[in-house]
Amino acid sequence: AEARTRIESIRNMPAKPHWEQILGSAFGSAGFCVLFGGGLSDALSSFVAGLLLWIFVLLISRPGFSKVLVNILGGAFATLLCIAFHRIGFGQSLGNIMIGALIPLIPGVAFTNGIRDIANEDYIAGATRLMDALLVFLGISVGVCIVFLLFGYISGHYIELHGNFCNPGTANLLCQTLAAFIGTIGFAVLFGVPRNQYLSCGIVGAAGWALYFSMVKYASLSAVESTFVASCFVALASRWAAVLRKCPVIIFLICGLFPMIPGGGVFWTTYYVTSRQLNAALAAGLTAVSVTLAIVFAVLAVTGLPRLRRKRK
Repeated sequence: AEARTRIESIRNMPAKPHWEQILGSAFGSAGFCVLFGGGLSDALSSFVAGLLLWIFVLLISRPGFSKVLVNILGGAFATLLCIAFHRIGFGQSLGNIMIGALIPLIPGVAFTNGIRDIANEDYIAGATRLMDALLVFLGISVGVCIVFLLFGYISGHYIELHGNFCNPGTANLLCQTLAAFIGTIGFAVLFGVPRNQYLSCGIVGAAGWALYFSMVKYASLSAVESTFVASCFVALASRWAAVLRKCPVIIFLICGLFPMIPGGGVFWTTYYVTSRQLNAALAAGLTAVSVTLAIVFAVLAVTGLPRLRRKRK
């Protein structure tokens, strides 16, 4: 009875104020735009798009309203905003602006909780959560596809994006680490993390991304290899942070792993499918799946270490 009462009290905890959620979405979008290769003007455009997107999401999110429909409409609205901004010269790389703007819709909690459940050998719950995350990804993709197809039908030509462009002005370790710190805190707000844990979540996320970026740029490792190593680090760092901050490890794990979730890969897969570049879509999709598996196996590996140690004792 006491446990049930505690669970109900957690469920009934008030959500973050709307203004805080909106700012979290805006700063999160700007930070992750930089992580995916955007420049400062792209980040500013994503900031405004992320801000307006979350206002839109709050307006349409009502009890009984389908979550899938919210993600479809949110994906379509964010895509329209980004295309409009790019058309008036507000930002340089449309692809990077869009990835940043769409990131607030990414199901980081369901994705990470699914991985945690699988690591704890609760395979049914883990598969259910990962399926929920997949449906959210699908809803966002449908919204993006609808806008791209309608734009092509009305204008007579399809929007051309030329792969993931990396702005040299932000493609350095300092900018990337700072962007990861800001972006992680932004999404900690959306995930409902207690305010006194924002800083710790930002540090874990920034450290994990700094390791990933360094291994890709300076050690010439692949994205999948770098993701595995960085995810192992984040899983370990989350445990340390949980002990130091006396807080559940899942809080730091969700925020720390979020920069590694292949939201960009899902976006490019969607774009290539709608533009009928099937070979490129297959390559982007396989990379996204490989990165996801790298995260899963990293968390499994770190979670299994204490068990092996206890068994040996």
